[in-house]
Amino acid sequence: DDNRPMGLTAARAFLSGASSWEQEFRVIDRDGRVHWFAQVALITAVGDDSWHVTTINTDITARRRAEDAVFAREREFRTLAEHTPDHIARYDREHRALYMNRALETPDDASPAEAGALNRMIDDAFVTAQPVEADVPTQSSGREAIMNVRMVPEVDETGRVISVLATTRDVTALKHAEQERQMHLRFLENMDKVNRAIQGAGDLEQMMHDVLDVVL
Repeated sequence: DDNRPMGLTAARAFLSGASSWEQEFRVIDRDGRVHWFAQVALITAVGDDSWHVTTINTDITARRRAEDAVFAREREFRTLAEHTPDHIARYDREHRALYMNRALETPDDASPAEAGALNRMIDDAFVTAQPVEADVPTQSSGREAIMNVRMVPEVDETGRVISVLATTRDVTALKHAEQERQMHLRFLENMDKVNRAIQGAGDLEQMMHDVLDVVL
C-alpha cells in the first residue's frame, strides 16, 4: 500500500509532538501513471487533542524521473566498466581517483614520467573542457607497451567541469600491426620502382644505377 508510509510519517510526527514533517510520496492516477510529490506539513495545536494541519504538496515528478534516468545511466556505465579489459577511472582536479574499474584494482605502478603525462592530460581536460587523447609509452606487466589514453570532461548542469573520465586501452598489438603494414607497403612500392627501373633502362649499367637509386 503506497499510502501506508505516508501515513506513518504523519503519525510519528503527531506522537513525537513535532510541529512539522516533510516527506516524498507517489500517487498513481486512474490511467496508471505515477506522480511524485514533496510534502511539507505544519502542525498547529488548536485545543486538547485537536490540531490544525497545513500541507504544501509540490509535484516533483520531473525531478524524480530525471534522477531515475541518471541512476539508470550510472548503473549501465558501471555494468560496462566492470566487464571491460580497458582501464577506466574518474579523476578530480587534484588528480585523485574517484572511481576505478576492476581492471585497475591492481594497477601497474606508473613511472614519474608516465604519471606526469597523465596528470597533464587531466589538467588539460579540466581547463579546455574538451576531450584529450594521446598514445603513452609505458611498462605493462613487465613489458613495453603503448597505451591509448582518452580523457573526457564531465560537467554539471551549469557546464562546469567537475571530473574527468579516463579510458586507457592497450594498443601495442594494433600499433605493431600498423608498423608492419606500412613496412609492407613501402616494400611493395620499392619493388614497383625497381620493376619500372628495369623496364625503362636502355642498358645494363643504367639499369643497375636506377635500381641502386631505388634500393639505397
